[in-house]
Amino acid sequence: MTQAAENLQAKSILLVLHISKPGNRRKVSAGMVEVDADRGSISVAKELLQCEELQAILTLDGQIRKYVYGRSLPSGILKEGVYRLPLVLVDEVDQGLNDLMASRQALVERFVAIYPSKVEEARNRLRALYDHSDYPEPAAIRDAFGLEWRYLTLEVPETLSQALVERERAKIAASVAAEVDEIRLALRTAFAELVQHAADRLATAQDGKPLIFRDSLIKNMEEFFHYFEARNLTQDGGLASLVEQARDAIRGLTPEDLRKFPSLRGAVQQTLAGIKATMDAGLMLKPTRRFTLEVAGAAV
Repeated sequence: MTQAAENLQAKSILLVLHISKPGNRRKVSAGMVEVDADRGSISVAKELLQCEELQAILTLDGQIRKYVYGRSLPSGILKEGVYRLPLVLVDEVDQGLNDLMASRQALVERFVAIYPSKVEEARNRLRALYDHSDYPEPAAIRDAFGLEWRYLTLEVPETLSQALVERERAKIAASVAAEVDEIRLALRTAFAELVQHAADRLATAQDGKPLIFRDSLIKNMEEFFHYFEARNLTQDGGLASLVEQARDAIRGLTPEDLRKFPSLRGAVQQTLAGIKATMDAGLMLKPTRRFTLEVAGAAV
């Protein structure tokens, strides 16, 4: 196992995140809908509820996944819902998830409170397509929302035969080695997209007027910089150097500074565009192999 793979294995843990919610769509028999087409060639579904309170929960669920993803090591090798988290960020992420769970529960209670009235609205809206069995009781709906997470380390049970232990350890080592390449590519790609977007938005349009950009442009870059050192467990020195250049380019600047001072904005834009050009020329931004990590045992 390479040094980078050993570092990745020693300084990270697997976070398994499970977010559950009731489905809001049901299939409808094509025979119940008038269409000028072969009914065997179409699929029809109905939306059970049209509800801002439910949408607020779904929006928060997306924010929860984004929160975890932004602090974990990006990898397409692990199964969906499993994240490799740097050990130094475990306490922060655990507290963050607890806070988000409390916010989510408050939204769930708000939704459950108006659920009966929304079911009645659905009855009037769907008419012949309404099916009472699609709508559980409020208590059951509340229980259908869940947010759980746990931490795992990959270990091979010593109770297995020596041959199996050696085989499974070899599989883990090969998987982690491939994950190193995957994580490096994902971090490089994310950074390249970040600086490309910033360079594009800070550029001047053909009519000579500066393009409009949102404050989130700087906020997103600062967040990436803040967590980069903890996430760079694959020890990607080339990327670390470029990240530091980008960090220096915007250090201490506010969005208003870039709007107010054209020369400063131009200097930052040129620096970021140069960093992206360097990445295109020197850093490998190409696909790597993907496979699912499977081992004989996982210990909490």
